[in-house]
Amino acid sequence: MSKNKTSKESTVLRAINFARALVGISNPKTETTKMETGYDKIQRKTSSEHRSPSGVKLLAQYLEKNSAITPMQALSELGIYRLGARVFELRHDYDWQITCEKFAVKGKIHSKYILIKKGKEV
Repeated sequence: MSKNKTSKESTVLRAINFARALVGISNPKTETTKMETGYDKIQRKTSSEHRSPSGVKLLAQYLEKNSAITPMQALSELGIYRLGARVFELRHDYDWQITCEKFAVKGKIHSKYILIKKGKEV
């Protein structure tokens, strides 16, 4: 029985050493934190890699037709939940001039995004 236990342990140790070799850890005692956290292997994405181009494209087409949109319209008609983020992309990535107008309905403040000038093609 002890022979079976040591063979299982050696199999586990080989697997651990193989995983460490894949990650690039040479000395397990000093490099354990890198393996556990994995922060050394994380590559940060640029802001454009996080974005949904289809949402920006839908918003651009909608603004070209209607020239204004509210967050509720964006959600119900386009399926865009984070309208402010998509407007930010149009402003900064495609140089569109869009203003935000605040208005009140029954004491609650709402916003409306209005297209002033179209920028680059999306």
